[in-house]
This record gives sequence, structure tokens and C-alpha cells, in this order.
Amino acid sequence: MVCIDFNNEFIQELKPIPESIISEEVAKKLFLEIEKLNTELSKFENNQNKSNINDFKKNIFNFFQIEISDFLNLSQKKVKVFELPEISNNRNSLDYTRYFFDTLFKLQKENSNRKICVVLEEAHTIIPEWNFA
Repeated sequence: MVCIDFNNEFIQELKPIPESIISEEVAKKLFLEIEKLNTELSKFENNQNKSNINDFKKNIFNFFQIEISDFLNLSQKKVKVFELPEISNNRNSLDYTRYFFDTLFKLQKENSNRKICVVLEEAHTIIPEWNFA
């Protein structure tokens, strides 16, 4: 089970408190790669270095893949938490979350025998309700 709890309210109820699925060290590296990617993507298309963009995306996927695979295949813990190192709702934080889910879903497609439960606490804060959209 992967628990997404942006406010750290739900997590405090679990005993013992679960560890983060992405280590702090790797999260810092991921944010750096995402920042470099977004900087490159913010340039006019004819000024973008496509090779760098592909390398940044590959690095981001590889960092997430290693951390998620370790949890799914090696960890004795059955519940871990997905945390945002920085709470601000900026592009890098949103991309960090998006790349995490992209990687998680891709790994699940590769091994559909494995069962994963994603708990999204406070889902309404990031997924709009249809009647308000």
C-alpha cells in the first residue's frame, strides 16, 4: 500500500508511522533533475536541448524506478508513504507527483500479478470534483 498524505494527518494515525517510499537523498536528486528539466522546457523550442531533456526524463524515471522497485520487491514493510519534500504547490512539486505516479503505474503494468493499493488522503485538494469543475 502506498499512502499519499499531503497534510501528514492520516499518517499520524498509523502505528508504527510508515517510512517514506522515496528516500530524502533521492528526493533531493529528483527535485534537482525536475528543476533542470523544467528550466530546459521553459526555453523556446528551437533553443531547447532535446538530448538534455531526454536525459533528465530518463534520470527522473530511473530514480523513481529504483525506489519504487525496492519497496515493491525488497521491502519487508507493506505500507509506505509518498511525501512531498516541499509542500508548495508549484510546478516542480506537481511534476514530482506526476512522475512518481507515471513510474508506479508503468511498473505495475509490467507486473500485473502484484497488487498495489494507493490511498489518496485529501484527494479533493488535487483532484477536482466533477460538479465543481
